[in-house]
Amino acid sequence: LTISQFALDLVKADVKYVAAGIVDGMMLNQFSMDYYKGYLRVATTDVGASWKVDKDGYIEWDTYERRAINHLYVLETNTRTQTFKLIGHLSEGLGKPDETIKSVRFLGDTAYIVTFLNTDPLYIIDLSDPANPVITDDIELPGFDVYQHPFGDSFVLGLGYSADDNGWTNGVKLTAYNTTAGSAHEIQTY
Repeated sequence: LTISQFALDLVKADVKYVAAGIVDGMMLNQFSMDYYKGYLRVATTDVGASWKVDKDGYIEWDTYERRAINHLYVLETNTRTQTFKLIGHLSEGLGKPDETIKSVRFLGDTAYIVTFLNTDPLYIIDLSDPANPVITDDIELPGFDVYQHPFGDSFVLGLGYSADDNGWTNGVKLTAYNTTAGSAHEIQTY
């Protein structure tokens, strides 16, 4: 994934290039990226696939091995070199084997990331030390959230899909989570 940063001056209608960089994987949506206290935080999933161009110029699969690696990057802009400096990175423990990111929400010094293959681990990640992101809690439920919305100081609502033990979705769900550090848990699922 290539990330570019631009400075916008809306009064002068001016756009200036600031920096660019590359991280592994792909972002799910606009909630997968956040800028907070001078740090760019990006959550991505890197899936095992490689492409090649055939003799007629068409793109085709070269190899496909199902593997998914989830990443959380903390980057800082280096305006002198017009690049991003890697400040912190987390991939170990962020999802079970082959789970992909289904939703992300950054709130201040905390990230909430949901991964899914058969179950829904909601990972609560402490970003108060940008150089050392740490998973502080996880809540595991069937199904997965596709959107997370904060309410109050220690609560998150998750909207998504319920699923059976094999990962087959079978309906819509709304889950309320208590995300208090050290005692995170599901409050209610509908």
